[in-house]
Amino acid sequence: MEQGLPNVNKPMDYKTYREMMEVLVKAGRVSWDDSINYSPEYTKLNEQRMHRLDKTVHLISGLEEKLKNLDEQYTWVVITEPWCGDASQSVPVIQKAAEVNPNITIQYVMRDTHKDLMNEFLTNGSRSIPKLICYDTSNGKLKWHWGPRPAECQRLFLDMAKDDSIPFEEKAERLHKWYAQDKTMSLQNELLELVSTLS
Repeated sequence: MEQGLPNVNKPMDYKTYREMMEVLVKAGRVSWDDSINYSPEYTKLNEQRMHRLDKTVHLISGLEEKLKNLDEQYTWVVITEPWCGDASQSVPVIQKAAEVNPNITIQYVMRDTHKDLMNEFLTNGSRSIPKLICYDTSNGKLKWHWGPRPAECQRLFLDMAKDDSIPFEEKAERLHKWYAQDKTMSLQNELLELVSTLS
């Protein structure tokens, strides 16, 4: 799939993204977009999850080694939103991976202000996030993309989506329980598989 680097409006680094989340939490907001009607509690919980993962995530040795051995330059674009629970579980791991090698430039963009980019990476027709998109920096070629969830978690999500009797809150609780039990291992192994295609 040939494609140039996306022309994104005001990409953020991780520090700026995390600071934005903290400001939203202090302001009691879920987003700066007033059309988002989730409870501000979502962003608050996500900020807490990310704060914990920022401190506790350790990369598996195989992934770290593959990342260190990357000689070419790559641009990772992460499509996310502060209110997204799945993003709060995956983005800290993605950031930790990107930090291993200075040849990886990572940018964060908001889904709701980058709809054109988001629409290129739909999941079953849906704007599901987070999405990690890897480009070759030298020529803008799309190498691969990942998201919105590790494969096993996505299967759980799709199974629950078929059952209207399960309340939304319970579905979210089951997903976060899965993440807690998995301890980022599924995501790390999927990243290892993807990064291995770059070397």
